[in-house]
Amino acid sequence: MALITDLITKKQRNRIDHRRVACFCDTSSTNALAQCQAYYAAYPDLDANLIFQYDLSTVGAKDVATGWSLWVSDWADFLVDNNIEAICCNPELDLDNPWGYTFNVSGARDRSFLQFLATAVVYKQYIKKYNLTELPSFGLPSYPNLSGTPGVLNNTWWDKMGGILDSPLSSSDNSFLPASITTGAGDNLYDYDVQGTVSDPQAALKGFFASDWDVRVDYLTQPISMLPSWRIGWKSGSYNPAEITTAEITAMVERSIATAGSIESHIDDPIVSSSRRRSTQAFVGQAMAVDTIAKDMGFTDVKWGYSEKGSGVNVLTTWNSKLNTGNYDPDETSNTNVAFIENETAGTVGNTYRDISSNYSSGTYRWHAHNTNTFPMPAYIYIGGCLVNQNRQTNGSWCDAGSDAIFDIKDGAFLFEMTSHFLYVGGWAIKNGASGVFGSYEEPGSNQVDHGSAIMSNLLRGHQLATAVLFGQSIEPKSTELWGDGLSAPYYNESEEESNMNNVKFELVAVRGSADLTAAVPAITVAGTGHQVGDIITLNGSAVTSPASGLKIKASSVDGSGGITAYTWVSGGIGWSNNEVAQQSNTSGSGINLRLTLGTVIGSTPLSFGFFSDALTTQIAIDPDTISAKLYNNAGVEFAFSQFNPDIPDLHGLLSNPASNQFGRPAGIVLWVEGDLDEYPYGDNVVIYINDVAYPFLESYITDGSAIWSNATASAVDGFSRLEWNISGATNPAPLCIEGDKIGMSLTVPERQSSKSVISRSVISHNTES
Repeated sequence: MALITDLITKKQRNRIDHRRVACFCDTSSTNALAQCQAYYAAYPDLDANLIFQYDLSTVGAKDVATGWSLWVSDWADFLVDNNIEAICCNPELDLDNPWGYTFNVSGARDRSFLQFLATAVVYKQYIKKYNLTELPSFGLPSYPNLSGTPGVLNNTWWDKMGGILDSPLSSSDNSFLPASITTGAGDNLYDYDVQGTVSDPQAALKGFFASDWDVRVDYLTQPISMLPSWRIGWKSGSYNPAEITTAEITAMVERSIATAGSIESHIDDPIVSSSRRRSTQAFVGQAMAVDTIAKDMGFTDVKWGYSEKGSGVNVLTTWNSKLNTGNYDPDETSNTNVAFIENETAGTVGNTYRDISSNYSSGTYRWHAHNTNTFPMPAYIYIGGCLVNQNRQTNGSWCDAGSDAIFDIKDGAFLFEMTSHFLYVGGWAIKNGASGVFGSYEEPGSNQVDHGSAIMSNLLRGHQLATAVLFGQSIEPKSTELWGDGLSAPYYNESEEESNMNNVKFELVAVRGSADLTAAVPAITVAGTGHQVGDIITLNGSAVTSPASGLKIKASSVDGSGGITAYTWVSGGIGWSNNEVAQQSNTSGSGINLRLTLGTVIGSTPLSFGFFSDALTTQIAIDPDTISAKLYNNAGVEFAFSQFNPDIPDLHGLLSNPASNQFGRPAGIVLWVEGDLDEYPYGDNVVIYINDVAYPFLESYITDGSAIWSNATASAVDGFSRLEWNISGATNPAPLCIEGDKIGMSLTVPERQSSKSVISRSVISHNTES
């Protein structure tokens, strides 16, 4: 037995390497290259050299007899030579493959051109094995057993293998499949998917749910041949929006980046699921499972509803009677978990009723909100079956947050409609703010779109959309596609890669940034022995309770015994009191026993509360205006973000200026960074913490004047820039910090793999408390 909360946990997992994403660009589409380049520019760590350009209007390019030699062979070699892990395509690439490859679901249906591109290596293997010169006249399964002859292939069924290559294992061999997956209410999640015996497809699906998998192998650790894939943006059509623009592509990626977070950061974002019985009950149970998973994981805004059509009420009544939860009783008056019902009953115009029948060429589709819910219903994640087969041009009114909308699409959202033809209209969701939609563009057959719970669990483990939708399919995808941004990962930080440190902040106890001395530098009272010119000596205080620390000097002359006779100031540390004795605690050399005695400390007007690093205090100390005048703290606040990305300046100080301070600056929070900044890399990526309360710093605060970039110090030290987030007179004021408060910061920075990444995702930090 395994609990849902045991299976969906935060841990290191590999993701698609941005440097190994290839794009097929059909240049016969006028805007294709510009669209692909816009996508790659929006993710600067994508390699634009991996945009494979070919004009599919070339004579013979779409003929099965000549396609291989003209371009398919080159495409397959391109994938192998560049060790590609995932592919995308230009928005307007044909939906259907050009070879006439079909599969049989209520008649012949074409296989997606994008899915063909994603399996090009399989065709390369096939052609090489049989020494052929052209493509086969029939479509290959993604995982063929190539032990037969060219004309007779044994198919390794996806549902039994979970997507592995060339192995005779069946679901009964899946040792990763637990006897049950238990919900918080004590139900077996298997019973949500089917009522009765667990089928092979569902067993394989649960293998994905129950065990972690790697982006490069399946849950049985077998190499995969089918690459994760997505269509950039959407394909225009009679029911979808007009062709996506480069600006819309850029905005789509920006949404993905801005909303990438964790379960905790999205805990209040709305998750909606809907049950509908059609040719299979799986659409009913999968939506129930999504709802239960979200609730068990602690999400606060989770909504579920159902369709009464197809004997929906009877199915749910019988089903719910076998569960402990009671959440799926269809009676909306007694069951407050019912957020909405879709049926043919007319209602009263208002925010609890939507009639979207005009979205369909026939039939009546009326939605009723219940239990204090209203339309449009906010949706960050939607997985369901009640939207079903929209086939009219409605300008996206079902998801534009308008007066006749079902949904208000939140930025960065993901939607998966588990019934047919969702991609007829799915582009509107992306245009209205989503980062991705998944579904079919032809009649899919139920097993291509019945894995809502697997997709949900994949997303919550931090996987990207492209892998989340692929791993967990119960059969090979053929007429299903992911549209939008396949690299988007709403819960990105749940999947921590080795190169990242996520969701950690540094936090220290704020002390005075400086204290004036009445005299010059402290007098040498014990010169010590064994010192050499150039030694850096650190001294701590002599107080029994809360001793001072961190005062540093540099020996400039010594006597014959190595006693220090003169020194230069390096930095002043923290916590010093009047006339305190500073005793040697450490040295860069081998000398011992140095002691200094401080004069009277004047502390009525502090420089600030917080911390400088050595790099900054050293430069301030040697400035003519401040020499020998101040004891600066230097409690270790030097965060070398540049080791992860050289485009990001290091942080050398985090201060809170009181209303009266020796800077002579306005009260506020001050960040000191190394280097002159032409941009604002900390905007929208910094969170300041005061006593564990988070205060995000937004780039808009710079625009509205709440924060400004100013000179480095009161004495104009070169090489540093200071960002001041003001308290008084600011539209968005900074928090107030006083001496003794806990003060800290987290900064979101790019992955270590690229120095050109946009500021995103990985939080690099330093845990220290002084």
